[in-house]
Amino acid sequence: MIIQRNFLLFIIFIILFSHISLMAQETYIRPVNADLNYQVICVGNTGAGSSTMLEPTLKLLQNKMASAGSNSAVIFLGDLLPKYGMPDSSDANRIKAEQRLMQLINVVKDFDGRVFFVPGEHDWGKKKKQGWRSLLRMENFIETKLNRGDVFIPSGGFPGPEHIKLTDKIRLIAINTQWLLTDNKKRKGEYGDYNIKEDDEFYVALEDMIMKRSTKDLIIVGHHPIYSNGRYGGKYNPKVHLFPLTLAWDHAYLPLPIIGTGALAIRRNIGDEQYFSHIRNDWMRTNIDNIIRDHEDYIYVSAHEYSQQLFKTQALSRMQQYLISGSAAISEFTATGHKTAYLKPQFFTSTTGFSMLNFYQDGSIWVDFWVVGETEAGMLLNELILRAPKIAPDDLIHLSTDTELPNYRDSSLVVAPEPDYEAGWLQEFFMGSNHRDAWLTPVEVPYLDISKEHGGLKPVKRGGGQQTTSIRLEAADGKQYVLRSVNKDGKRFLPEEIRDTFVAPVSQDFLSYTHPHGAFIIPTLADAAGVYHTNPRLVYVPDDPHLGIYQKLVGNMLMLYEERPNKDMADSPWFGNTKDVVGEPEMKRHVTNDNDYRVDAVSLARARLFDMWISDWDRHKDQWRWASFDTADKKGKVYQPIPRDRDQAFNRLNFFLSPIIKPFLKFQDYR
Repeated sequence: MIIQRNFLLFIIFIILFSHISLMAQETYIRPVNADLNYQVICVGNTGAGSSTMLEPTLKLLQNKMASAGSNSAVIFLGDLLPKYGMPDSSDANRIKAEQRLMQLINVVKDFDGRVFFVPGEHDWGKKKKQGWRSLLRMENFIETKLNRGDVFIPSGGFPGPEHIKLTDKIRLIAINTQWLLTDNKKRKGEYGDYNIKEDDEFYVALEDMIMKRSTKDLIIVGHHPIYSNGRYGGKYNPKVHLFPLTLAWDHAYLPLPIIGTGALAIRRNIGDEQYFSHIRNDWMRTNIDNIIRDHEDYIYVSAHEYSQQLFKTQALSRMQQYLISGSAAISEFTATGHKTAYLKPQFFTSTTGFSMLNFYQDGSIWVDFWVVGETEAGMLLNELILRAPKIAPDDLIHLSTDTELPNYRDSSLVVAPEPDYEAGWLQEFFMGSNHRDAWLTPVEVPYLDISKEHGGLKPVKRGGGQQTTSIRLEAADGKQYVLRSVNKDGKRFLPEEIRDTFVAPVSQDFLSYTHPHGAFIIPTLADAAGVYHTNPRLVYVPDDPHLGIYQKLVGNMLMLYEERPNKDMADSPWFGNTKDVVGEPEMKRHVTNDNDYRVDAVSLARARLFDMWISDWDRHKDQWRWASFDTADKKGKVYQPIPRDRDQAFNRLNFFLSPIIKPFLKFQDYR
């Protein structure tokens, strides 16, 4: 895989001279309002600008709250006040601060849903020496006037994390990000289940809280963003190069071209802690992002920037979104870049407004971007799906009893794994012979009849990583199975802009270095090595209506079919007959928090050495499950690894100018 990726860098360099096109996105039909489970309205930066500038957005907010009902929440995401924060009663700005907060309180006081206020850096006060005291004053004022209980989160000037149950399936986790950025005095000590005295202890608490809610839909809220294409992320309007004074005054159009570029470079690299370039900000964002990425479904919602922005993960099997809610009173320039191998930008606008998250009964999540319009009803600038519908096993298929379906039981066909890997002598000279003969050789493959297999299987979820197409299936007894494509999709690890260029077929042809049948020798070898394993079978998935919404995704495809180790696997000796198989987050939480829980180091070393021996180099933590066994004293657990998704066995890559390089590389042919 390393050789493949290095060569792709050369290919990607070439495409700079080629035509670039965009790839169409999959579309979904949004459910009707009657199927709405919960709504969360996210409003940011209400303390920016003047109170007059804020009024149109607050009227729009009232309009949306009126139709939201009790199954909803409004979250104000910090910078509730201008930079002076909430002064004490003797300060000249106290009255202004109270009036500004009353604007918000009057809007939400009769709201049937829930209301929350999250602190931002302005709310700590301009000097921030005793900023947490400003938060205490603000919290006391808001909760006294609103009379709704604990609505200021996290409370007491603490960093959090604070967990709030919105519904049985939707949880809110609030963090005080400015606490992590300030080097001034801040509140420390016991907060909920945690005793937080240092920054590192906060990160441990956040990871523990998220692990405990790993089966829930998480909305994580903090004032500061993780990713941004705005000013704090180092993105500025190009006009600043010519008119640098507009950074301070909007209409200061005094041309200073060279000075402007220099000033912009300094500002991008030497900002204070509010900017991404600052070491504290970078450290905070890196730590939070590394923690929350382990969770499968989450939306991180922030403000700080005066714009609406949305980023999402590139991983197809995960719903990980980063939303900047919008600014209530003023707006600023936002760029449209910042694409990485992990992250993909979705939407950007500099218009004032706010965002609304919509959770539907089918499991889908949509976000609405509302902006101020000519009427109080505002304008829906855009609506995007954040997560595709989840299909309940009992409700997936509604086939008519009169529908006559083919019987695939005990049927088979003869098919070549991938005829498109056929290559002429010139292509083989440059791209290598690899395992093309195995991909081109027809084999007899049984059909998979999911309506009969294991008493009937129901698709429950799409899976897969950067290259593999897969779905998860569930039997009536609750056991789960996985279908994974034999051939990988070479497009998926390419930037979206070049997926429809000539680079895509070149990238796809590289995958002929894999062996289509490599996975099937693993069980025998793993048994001999004392390593746990799944038992993949080669099947042909027909275009079966029982696949439901996944019919077009995996129908008429050659796939690997195997069990998914999960929970009670006492009847499976290849998983050690364990009665409890857990995922990486649960294992990590127990091992981190309790010395009586540990990983069997010998078993892990044996599994990793086995990976190396079979040339499976691309394993990551999501490809491991963990068999748990009681310790001798019954006080804890010992975890042994269960590798899965092993389809990279004995791969061979004969690459660019392979006839020349091959004699020096000693690749072993394991066919």
